[in-house]
Amino acid sequence: LNCTFDSCSVTGGDGGRGSNGDAGHPYGFDGGWAGRAYGGAVYAAWHSNPIFTDCQFINCFARGGNGGDGGTGAGTPPAHGGRGGNWVWSQTIEESLYWTWWDGWEWGDKFGDYGWFRWSGWYDTEDEWYQNYVYDPYDAYYDYWKYTGLGGAFYAEADCAPIFTRCTFTDNNTYGGDSGVGGSSGVAPSRNMDIETAGGAIYFSYGSSPEFYDCLIRNNTADTSTVDNPDDYFVSFGGGIGFDKDSTPKFV
Repeated sequence: LNCTFDSCSVTGGDGGRGSNGDAGHPYGFDGGWAGRAYGGAVYAAWHSNPIFTDCQFINCFARGGNGGDGGTGAGTPPAHGGRGGNWVWSQTIEESLYWTWWDGWEWGDKFGDYGWFRWSGWYDTEDEWYQNYVYDPYDAYYDYWKYTGLGGAFYAEADCAPIFTRCTFTDNNTYGGDSGVGGSSGVAPSRNMDIETAGGAIYFSYGSSPEFYDCLIRNNTADTSTVDNPDDYFVSFGGGIGFDKDSTPKFV
C-alpha cells in the first residue's frame, strides 16, 4: 500500500567459457548459458497473489547476462568444439544431432534435481522445466529466450493472480544479452546472436490472471538493440507488458 520502487534492478551473470578439449576428452565443452534476470523491483514466485495499491514503479530494469563461448577441440585436426552458450537449433535438427555428435547440452542447467527447492517442496510440478525433465530428460533447459531480462519492474511466475490498483509504471526497461560463439571446427554459432527480451515494465509467466484497475503504464521499453549481424530483428516484445501463454490479464 502506497509504496514506491525507484531505481531498483536485477542483472543476470554471464555464462563461463567452455573448457578446451584435451587428450582425455578431445571435444571442446559448451559455453555456459546466460543468467536470467526477472523483475527489477519485484519477483513473485509460483501461485503468488500479491496486492499493490497506490504504488509506483519508477526507473527499474532487468538485464539478462550473456552466453559463454564454446571451448576449442584438441588434436590435429581439432576435434569438435563446444557450442556457444544459449545457442540451440530447431527441435528436428537437435534430435538428428543425437545420431551424429552430441555435446550433452540437453541435460540442462538443473539436470536431475531442483536442489533444495525440490526437497523443501517449493516448486511447481506444472512448471515448464519440471515437465520437460519428467517427460523428456534430454530437454531440461528452459527455452533459450528465457535466459534474459523479463519484467523491468515486476515479474510473476506461473499461475499468479496479482492485483494492481491505481499503480504507475514509468521509465522501466528490460535488456537481453547475446549468445556465446562456438568453438573450433565450425560449431554454431559463428558469431554472437541476440537473446530476446520482453515486458519492459511487467512480465507474467503462463497461466497468470493479473488485474489492473486505474493504472498508468508509460514510457517503458524492451530494448531493441541488436548485434552487428543479427539473424533477425525480432529481439524485443511488449515494451510495457509481456504475457506468456494461457494468461488472462484484465484492465479496467
